[in-house]
Amino acid sequence: MSDVIYETSLAFFTHILYILLKLKVIKEWDFMIIRYPRQVKEGDYVGITAISSAANLDKVEVAENNLKKLGFNIKETENVRTVYKLVSSSGKERANQFMKLWEDEEVSYIIAARGGEFAMEMLPYLHDYKEKLNTLAPKWMQGYSDTSLINFYLTTNYNIATV
Repeated sequence: MSDVIYETSLAFFTHILYILLKLKVIKEWDFMIIRYPRQVKEGDYVGITAISSAANLDKVEVAENNLKKLGFNIKETENVRTVYKLVSSSGKERANQFMKLWEDEEVSYIIAARGGEFAMEMLPYLHDYKEKLNTLAPKWMQGYSDTSLINFYLTTNYNIATV
């Protein structure tokens, strides 16, 4: 039974996709090309930012030391070491600091200092940077928990591969 449902769903999706392509509502390359950031190498800068909750400073220190031992340089945004009403900073400030790392040509990899529950507050402000996210070279974005929302946003809106 589940095979029949799957095949029916797949056929329906394929048919809808065909219609959308024929009507030129979407272009084939709009949803098929994933942009992969370049490979990270020793000597690169890793950016650390707090996209949601304030960071656990002991863990940040350990992580930064481990990255340095592996040959990476570190750039940390101001909000990694701040607390503002349960979060690292306002949603607008978190988006601005994230984009500061994204725009920095030296930074090739961005790590979220901690997960949380407030990354969604960044989305309207990240959307203000849509032109830059579409045109600048992609970067690896890594994190867990709440960071999944930002990764999903980057992949589904800008075709950027994330970790």
